[in-house]
Amino acid sequence: MPKFRFETVEFGQTTTFEEDLSGADLASPRAIERAHAALIAGAPAGVDQSGSITKV
Repeated sequence: MPKFRFETVEFGQTTTFEEDLSGADLASPRAIERAHAALIAGAPAGVDQSGSITKV
């Protein structure tokens, strides 16, 4: 299985996560899930997540 590395950059800090996925076609939906989770995590604190970036 291919391994994909996801990076989320928020306010100059990078969080890295690696995951084995069965194919490249699953990487984009997984990146969207991770970006959505990052937005939700910042919402209760009132943090502006507009500068957040998720890369695969």
